Amino acid sequence: MQDVPQLLNDMLASSDQSMREIREANALKSGITRRAYIVVQSEAKAFSTDTTKRTWITMPGLRGIGKTTILSQIYLDPYLTGVTKIYASFDRVKTVGANIQDFITACEKYLGNSFENLDRPVALFLDEVQYLDGWAVGLKTVFDRSKNIFIFCTGSSALSLQSDANVARRMSIIKLHPLCLTEYVMIKQSREKSGIVTRPIPGLTQSIKNAIFGSVSAKDAHAKLAVLKPQVNEYWSSVPYANNMIFGEYLAHGTLPFTLDLPNKSAIWDRINRILSESLDRDVTAYNKFDNETVAVIPRLLFLLASSVEISIAKLTTTLEMNKKTVMAVLAALEKTEIITAIPPKGAHRGRIGKPNKYMFTSPAMRAALCNFGGIITPDNDSSLKGKLLEDIVGLYLKRMFLEAPLTRSIVEYDPAKGGADFIVSPDGTNKNAIVLEVGAQKDTSKQVIQTLQDIGGKYGAVVTSGQLNVDEENNVIRIPFEYFFLM
Repeated sequence: MQDVPQLLNDMLASSDQSMREIREANALKSGITRRAYIVVQSEAKAFSTDTTKRTWITMPGLRGIGKTTILSQIYLDPYLTGVTKIYASFDRVKTVGANIQDFITACEKYLGNSFENLDRPVALFLDEVQYLDGWAVGLKTVFDRSKNIFIFCTGSSALSLQSDANVARRMSIIKLHPLCLTEYVMIKQSREKSGIVTRPIPGLTQSIKNAIFGSVSAKDAHAKLAVLKPQVNEYWSSVPYANNMIFGEYLAHGTLPFTLDLPNKSAIWDRINRILSESLDRDVTAYNKFDNETVAVIPRLLFLLASSVEISIAKLTTTLEMNKKTVMAVLAALEKTEIITAIPPKGAHRGRIGKPNKYMFTSPAMRAALCNFGGIITPDNDSSLKGKLLEDIVGLYLKRMFLEAPLTRSIVEYDPAKGGADFIVSPDGTNKNAIVLEVGAQKDTSKQVIQTLQDIGGKYGAVVTSGQLNVDEENNVIRIPFEYFFLM
């Protein structure tokens, strides 16, 4: 059997071939680029023009949402021509029996020089970094020793990214979220090889966001969205699928790109459940050393979260026969590993915590798979489960736009009162500028929005649903169709 240094050298020498095979298998040379790719590409461009500007990017995110594909696309980006590139997946590095220092030593031997004495620009592309203990501190030493280096690494969770303040200051964290609807449409079309890909209309996403979250009243928001109606119609008229069909696919499984390569719903649910199982086994348990009894209960806890319209911590502790502290620890681990997102109750950011968090699935496809929801979910087939899937989707959009925006002061909460609204979004963290959101497939009432709006003294309310764009000026509530909201 070959020794570890030789195995690592062979791995590094095959970087180009590995990256090309990964890109061809996953991106199909379609030219489809996601939002996160564009952000990383801009950093690669900057490094290509001035290689003394060291860059270290870390991209955490759910398993199966395309991190490795983006890694391969950036690796093969023409802007990095002339840069010595190295690719490695740390799960393979660990499999051959190597640690982080072994890998660093192998890189220096492969490059023919130590990192501090590099005479040319080097780019490291490292996948699944969480598999090697001490990866962050090890890469920090490489980054600090190198004059001209570009590091791009991915991981299935954000568990250890900010565990060391010195490490966190050196890296830029770019979260990869599940697909937005426009990304799903593009990838779906590219898979069908029709030669036609419907791309977002430049500037429309930001214009819709500004109209919904930057207006002074529901009337003002309605007027701004009405101006955008021709562009919205232009986009949807160029999408070669019925809206209710594409919405249903997107809700059920379209946030996860790999589902487009699977033949039917049974295969999709099976693959998602296997990914969830792997994440529970390898990521969640790594976050907190739970005992075997707790580990065995985690899948059931996840199912309860997925299948229940409303569930409390008290109900979980009773049903699972676990103590509250353990239940909270498991929920924290599920959140840290990107499986769920916690939405706090109103007032929590000001220290008024009397109600539990509401938990959204980061990808509604995981909720659907856990519930084994068969068939296509459409806005015309209402159900409590579909309502939760819609909340997951809107929560995903809000998380991307507000909760994880750089230097954000934004707050996203929910109203725990009986009859309260699904979300309270404050772009600047104040109640007076908060927008109250209610989500539903065929919402014919605004009473939940009105109740919460009056309670907090917010700016205005919005109902995100099917139907037409309109406004209730008397109650200061706008009705926003999915066709608008999903373009953000």
